[in-house]
Amino acid sequence: MRIPVHGAWCGTKVFPVKCRHCSQAVFLFTCNCGSKVFFEELGWPWLKHACPGYLIDTLGLTRQQVDSLVHQYAAEQNLTLPDIDEHFKEQVTKRKAYKAPIKRIEPCNGQNAKVIGTVRELIRDVNVFKKLNLPENSLGAREIYRIFPNEIIQITIHVDDIGTDEIESYTFLYSSENFLNHQINIGSVIRAELFHKSLSLLCDVWIGRSLQVI
Repeated sequence: MRIPVHGAWCGTKVFPVKCRHCSQAVFLFTCNCGSKVFFEELGWPWLKHACPGYLIDTLGLTRQQVDSLVHQYAAEQNLTLPDIDEHFKEQVTKRKAYKAPIKRIEPCNGQNAKVIGTVRELIRDVNVFKKLNLPENSLGAREIYRIFPNEIIQITIHVDDIGTDEIESYTFLYSSENFLNHQINIGSVIRAELFHKSLSLLCDVWIGRSLQVI
């Protein structure tokens, strides 16, 4: 298996999450290269989470490969492992003592978003026309029917990166038919691809294109 080459361009993020297999509190270390590692603690000696379900279904890497990723990241950043240890411990301590504000991210200008976050709200079979104040015979309503021929689910996720000072909130619409293929509940950590859709001059929404439970 090819191990990504890491550097300052990676967009490294660390999230406090729960393992979906054993519900233990762990930390998800991820980056734009596609690397994904769960640590039981942030700090030396960087203990990797090792419940059977995680190792079999989620990790996809051997313990040696995970160790290699951490050491390679340190080398690319010209850091020693104790330097990384102190950096993340400082960030975790700050996050515990700081109640981060929640910033709602609105869709605009045809933008797309790829995000990893925790599910905070699920509204099944949402009345999207009432919620968006769209007349059912409007052009926007017709576009909704085109995108979602069946029932619609509204999902809100919070992107809570330890390295930032605020929590980003994304609320999007997703097909209930596709949703049945996922085991997603409140508290699940998911990767979502979202795109902006303008339904009228005053109505812009996020549409979920794909979901993946982490």
